[in-house]
Amino acid sequence: MLTRSTRWLPVLAAALSCGCAEQAEPSGAAGAGAAAEPAAVQLASPEVRESARTLRASGSLLADEVTTIAARVAGRVIAIQQDLGDEVGSGQTLLLLDPTDYALVKAERQLALEQELASLGLSALPEADFDVAGLPAVRRAAAQAANAQARYERGSRLTSSGPPVISEQELDDLRTAAESAAADVELERQSAGATLAQARVLEGQLQIASQRLSDTVHRVPEAAPDAAYRVAARFVAVGDSVAVGAPLFRLVDTDPLRLRVPMPERHAAAVRVGQTVTVRVEGFEETFTGAVTRIAPEVDTATRTFQTELSLPNPGARLKPGTFATADVRIASEPVLMAPEACVRSFAGLTKVLRVREGKVEELRVTLGARADGWVEVLAGASADDRLVLNPAPNLVTGSPVIERASEGADAGPR
Repeated sequence: MLTRSTRWLPVLAAALSCGCAEQAEPSGAAGAGAAAEPAAVQLASPEVRESARTLRASGSLLADEVTTIAARVAGRVIAIQQDLGDEVGSGQTLLLLDPTDYALVKAERQLALEQELASLGLSALPEADFDVAGLPAVRRAAAQAANAQARYERGSRLTSSGPPVISEQELDDLRTAAESAAADVELERQSAGATLAQARVLEGQLQIASQRLSDTVHRVPEAAPDAAYRVAARFVAVGDSVAVGAPLFRLVDTDPLRLRVPMPERHAAAVRVGQTVTVRVEGFEETFTGAVTRIAPEVDTATRTFQTELSLPNPGARLKPGTFATADVRIASEPVLMAPEACVRSFAGLTKVLRVREGKVEELRVTLGARADGWVEVLAGASADDRLVLNPAPNLVTGSPVIERASEGADAGPR
């Protein structure tokens, strides 16, 4: 008869046997992993490359020129030739005002001028140094004065030779007539001069009237040949009556654009006119290249910054004034250690690269800097002698065996 303790011995022996078998199985699995084939990977090494040092600032794009076309004369709008968004060139017509009243004033001034010139015996206004002695009225007075002087001289001879032929009274009358005729010459000269001056006044009034008539046609200002004006706003409609100085249009020159950004005063010595600028604008994948054109001569004591103006070519008016933009001003270039971005693995806020030594992977935490053209600056954690895995697979960890394979086109990373 079996006791309770002897009855459980076969069960205990079977359990111990199974436990030994389960402990032996993991050893076999580990041995199989150690014997696994190494993963084929592509390798690349960090390189010392020239890297640009930049200053970043933000601001709004500004038109190169902004001009408001205002009414030069009062009147009623009878035609509008351009509208919002139109590209316009120098001298192109924008708007027409009713010219009727100004045409009438011009015609009146023209007739008044012709009347004055006719009184002088002229068909056109002479030059400023014109001698009025040649005018008909002055020539007639001069001829009469010469005749009166000749009669007086003849009378004097008749009186002084032999018995007097004429009386003293008649001789006095001849002398008075000669003196009066000479005075008439001077009066005619002065009158002709005054009439000529009045004609010049009328000519000035005619020019003003002509200018006002011309001003009823409002045009784009004469600008540089490469100016690219566009209509940014129109303020009036056909039929509106406008006063002198009333705004009609606002025009902007969109090529190039300007970007004014504040720079910290500590970088005053680094920013120079002519430095290259890379501009990023929301809505565009590509970047735009410009240059520093102007630097303010003083620092704002409230913000401890100085204004810097950048110029950005804008052919085709792709960029619009007023758009928010971010500019990177390249202030220097220096050699730095850079690695292909394809080598970098980021997870949970940590940045790592996989280094291969003696056929096995080793994870390295790295600190990165600027990025450019598929390369990233390595500030700490790796050296130029390291061989790094390109496009590392997720299952590669420290200790994983690897073997290098040949590069294949774009998979080899940046060159």
